[in-house]
Amino acid sequence: MKNRIFVLLTVVPLLLLLFIFGMHQKTLETPKNSDHGTRNMKAYLKKKDTFVYPGSSVDGWQEFDGRLFILDQAAQQFFIINYHGQMLDTLGVKGEAPWEHQQVRRFSVGPRGVFTVDNSLMSVKQTDMDNEPVFYDKLNEPFWDGVFLKDQKFLLLNDESEAFGFYTWDSRLNERSATTRFDSLPGIDPSKNLNIAYEGEMVQGRDRHFYVCNRAGMYLVISSDGRIDHVGKTIDETPAPRIVERRMNNMVVFERQPDEYVNYSATTDDEHLYILSTVAFQETNNLSIDVYDSEEGYRYSMEVPNHHNNYPISILKGKNLFWVLYEDLYISSFEIIFPAS
Repeated sequence: MKNRIFVLLTVVPLLLLLFIFGMHQKTLETPKNSDHGTRNMKAYLKKKDTFVYPGSSVDGWQEFDGRLFILDQAAQQFFIINYHGQMLDTLGVKGEAPWEHQQVRRFSVGPRGVFTVDNSLMSVKQTDMDNEPVFYDKLNEPFWDGVFLKDQKFLLLNDESEAFGFYTWDSRLNERSATTRFDSLPGIDPSKNLNIAYEGEMVQGRDRHFYVCNRAGMYLVISSDGRIDHVGKTIDETPAPRIVERRMNNMVVFERQPDEYVNYSATTDDEHLYILSTVAFQETNNLSIDVYDSEEGYRYSMEVPNHHNNYPISILKGKNLFWVLYEDLYISSFEIIFPAS
């Protein structure tokens, strides 16, 4: 009994601390090891530059007009930096007004300004480059994630795991489409454990977008009008978790085994989808970036080097460079090199 009390008094505060610090910045669990066998190592990354991110946390980034727009999670501001890490400007502010942010899940930067999806405020909106509101819609139902499609149209992911699916919202018409349930999509295997499929992230593109499952080993290709065009499979997949019930005195704890992400971060240039896998190579302990064609599936992979034993946690495909954010908040730029065969 005394041992159990000691474990509770020791472990619970530690878990709380881990949760609190984990809210400020993503960190990567110890990756699983893998051989090269299942991957076509057709390209490699050649480092160009490395600098430290000037903010405190990153919750999304895009490249536009020769600059990086980085959403700082803590500040809920866009930090605008050049390719060498120098701060140029900030955009937006945290708050509840139409031009402010609470929890931006996804954003798109372009000549007309910034389109944002804020699941805390249940809002979609557009602001210009002076942060002046162009339009603002507050929805009447919660959603988890979403992407900007075109004009004033968004694709949103509902917040109901049992009826997990997608719907479009058109701000011009103030109109919502019916929900397309995930388990109804062509190419979805109903025998799979789909209750982990909603654990994923939307990937904002220009004319083509994606939804990547972190555990379920699949991705969706989404057209510019919000149509689900294709369901693809990723190399890695987490086995369906087994729920283990543990009793501690009068408390019941449910533990999922296994419970790890295999697809950790993703980015796109519209033609290809790049997924950061958490499966490390045994020889180097580096992680892999797996590249998928939007129509033909898996194409090739490339190792992404660690930074002083810090793993990469987010990736971004720019116009000419490939960007990697690490656990220690350093950012490196790379060229993708295809050796002559």
